[in-house]
Amino acid sequence: TEKNVQNPFYNCSLVSHRMRRIALPFLFQAIEIIIEAVPFPDEKEEIAQFKTIIARNADLGHLVRHARITRPSNRTEYNVNKNYQFITAVLAAFPKLKCLVLRSAMGHTVNWDSQTPVIQAVNQHPSTDLCVVYQLNLAKRDDPPDHLPSVSLSRVICLSSDSGQSKHAQMLVQKSGLRILHVYFAHNNWHRTTYPSVLSITRGGFHSDPEYEDDIGSIEVFGDFLDRHPSLRTVTLAEGFPQDKAPWNVTLFDCVQPHTCVVDDTKAILAPRNQNGTQTSHWQLDTVTFTSLKVDPFLGISDLMAKLGNALSQVTSLSFQAFSGQEFDRHLFQNLTTKDIIVLLGTNFPKVENLHLSDTVFDNIIREWCTEDGNPSYEDVCNPSVQNQFSDIQQLCENFLWNLATTMPSLDFISFEIWPNFAHRQTRRHRINEKHVSAYIHRQQVNTGNTSQQVVEVVFASPVSATNQARVEEVNKARMARFGTF
Repeated sequence: TEKNVQNPFYNCSLVSHRMRRIALPFLFQAIEIIIEAVPFPDEKEEIAQFKTIIARNADLGHLVRHARITRPSNRTEYNVNKNYQFITAVLAAFPKLKCLVLRSAMGHTVNWDSQTPVIQAVNQHPSTDLCVVYQLNLAKRDDPPDHLPSVSLSRVICLSSDSGQSKHAQMLVQKSGLRILHVYFAHNNWHRTTYPSVLSITRGGFHSDPEYEDDIGSIEVFGDFLDRHPSLRTVTLAEGFPQDKAPWNVTLFDCVQPHTCVVDDTKAILAPRNQNGTQTSHWQLDTVTFTSLKVDPFLGISDLMAKLGNALSQVTSLSFQAFSGQEFDRHLFQNLTTKDIIVLLGTNFPKVENLHLSDTVFDNIIREWCTEDGNPSYEDVCNPSVQNQFSDIQQLCENFLWNLATTMPSLDFISFEIWPNFAHRQTRRHRINEKHVSAYIHRQQVNTGNTSQQVVEVVFASPVSATNQARVEEVNKARMARFGTF
């Protein structure tokens, strides 16, 4: 395939027999097998073809350490028996396999009992390091909590498990040895559970329903949950969680005093730290949404931003956004020019990749636009009954985004709220009034003679025109490719 031709190990394997021996272990270390990529008239023929290929290349089967079995999304038919037979054939073909990922390979009706043949084959595999990875916990919501599969799940890993399966998931973990890497919690007693292998958790939003109100009583209770999960690396706390119970947020609140802030939708990661020559680790914020910022009038906005920058030196995603139906403090950037705002953000948040700003920034842009000759007054533009044309200030918005991108070297995506009377329509087909501006920041290093400089491009994602739709898709595809994993 084209992908293989571009693989340097593939090219090395064609040079000589010696280079082939060196390159093949790297080339076949991880492979992907697509079930029913080509439909066979006889359902047994595909398995027979696979076994024939493996028999002819038996030496290659010993090189495979990671295998992923997938099924094309456009193939809706699903044959359970054929699927199991194919998976067991794969296991038999790769005696030194360490990880088998069944991603999109299973139908929607399977459960743990139906996976017994596959799990038995994994448990009996000669490679003691082998584990099988499922995308989701296969426990059903109507399964009795005490119902357990007949085989051990100690070699089984689930990438994620949702809140509806919490009781059954706990039994599978404690009694059958199932390992779950990510857990989404919505129930209020989530902190009383234990998942020994979990790498990340998300405490989902629960809004105003008393059933989902969090009963975590103190920061000590939260700390106890962290202590019970030494493998935990990421904690996401969504809307409604009492953020003052998370230790990293308490540190943030202390750092910004005498200013005050309210946060929501935070994510913290466990990061390494060198402390007096000793390697340790600590929790640090990676994603923060501020729903309110109150500036101490004696110290001013510059002091607040400097303190936020020190407290959030490693943050990659930053948002200033009020609760739904509320407005962010319109006086936050009062008496500042857009250049002042750019300097404040660029100086204090150099590692931010995703940035969302409230309409307080748009207010500053409009004020500057209204001072230009021939433009309406600020009072006229503010009138909610007057519908303004976003195209009138689009160039000014683009200039602001470009200047901000040049001062924030890591910035990859940015958006900010606009006033309702400037709302624009996204496309002719979707008659939706968009109340925000968003853009991708594309950076390219250009060599000119003996010098090299970075070219910054602002690609509007909203509003998007017919002329730049293809460019938006191209940039977005490139961004997604950077995050792609096996």
